[in-house]
Amino acid sequence: MRHLSFAIYRSPRSLHWMLAVAIVALACRVEAALVTFRLVVDENSAGSFNLYASSSPGDNFGLAFYSVRLSGGIISLDHISPQATDLASGTSVGFRTLRSADHDALLLVEAAQDTISPSPFLVRSLGQSHGSLSTLPGITQLVNPEQSNYANPLLLASGHYVGPSSAIGFAGTALANVFRASTGSGTLPATATTQTTRLCTCLAAGGNRYASSALMESPFETVPEPYSWLSGMAVLWIIFHVRRHSHQARRVLQIVRRDLTDNDSAVGKSGSILSTC
Repeated sequence: MRHLSFAIYRSPRSLHWMLAVAIVALACRVEAALVTFRLVVDENSAGSFNLYASSSPGDNFGLAFYSVRLSGGIISLDHISPQATDLASGTSVGFRTLRSADHDALLLVEAAQDTISPSPFLVRSLGQSHGSLSTLPGITQLVNPEQSNYANPLLLASGHYVGPSSAIGFAGTALANVFRASTGSGTLPATATTQTTRLCTCLAAGGNRYASSALMESPFETVPEPYSWLSGMAVLWIIFHVRRHSHQARRVLQIVRRDLTDNDSAVGKSGSILSTC
């Protein structure tokens, strides 16, 4: 192995080979669409929760499908993502296809926009911007609308739980599809991450109403980005197989390390809200 490594060092093609490995590693880390599901516990009051979704800007055109399961002592689950029916055409608007029911026994929150038929009222930029279903071109009147005016991040569901707030969280793997373009019904799968934020509320002195306590943010775990291990392997390979005095090789290592740092900063650290009370 020592003779082989030395031959690699001495070969005039070795630097080209290293560059190729680094380029492949960097290409594998090109950002795909990212959908973040965020569960906020005790946001409105003690024993309540809200589930939000947001989609990364610039690389897609908003949420088209989502599927996520919750866990813990949940006693009510209201699925309230934007949806309605157009009065004149009877066509679905928003997340009406494959929609899970309120109070689903499996605590599933799932729905899609109708990209199969497809509906003429596909809603772009959900999870990316504020908007209203009533302003879509061609809408006559919304029938039985739910969250017709929506915000970013997009509220998907809310409910109540019993027991410790630490038990409320996500179960299984979250899934999401986003729109590929500003027109048409084409979608593509997105990388889905889950985050949980817990807001502690403490009983106000001498009363039965809840008051927000002082808050402190600390990191919590997120789903790893796919293919990140390839870049890690590339960095290790370069470290152990490149001579220190090679200026070009050191430059490649710096680029790869900088990409890793920039990518981690772009994905961002998740936060769990902890109470000081």
